[in-house]
Amino acid sequence: MEISFKELAADCPNDRLVMRNAAIKKIRTQFGDTPEHKLMFAIVEQAIKDLSSKSIEVSRSAERHIKNEIPHAELCGVDSEWIRLVLKKCGTDLDA
Repeated sequence: MEISFKELAADCPNDRLVMRNAAIKKIRTQFGDTPEHKLMFAIVEQAIKDLSSKSIEVSRSAERHIKNEIPHAELCGVDSEWIRLVLKKCGTDLDA
């Protein structure tokens, strides 16, 4: 029986945190090592973390940022669609 990342994450809220951090780690590898790229990645990383914020305003803002073109990623040559794919594979539902 095959179990998806999403099914694993649904079993325990802590697993969602692990999966989110795995996505962030994967995405980080695509950004350069310059101070500018580190700053741009930090903005993307915060938006990903804000997706699970208890504040509805913060989580909705983060969702809008991630669902559209992510300019901070695109400026560093990282495709916004690829980021969404990584998040989806790690159990982040952007379609809700």
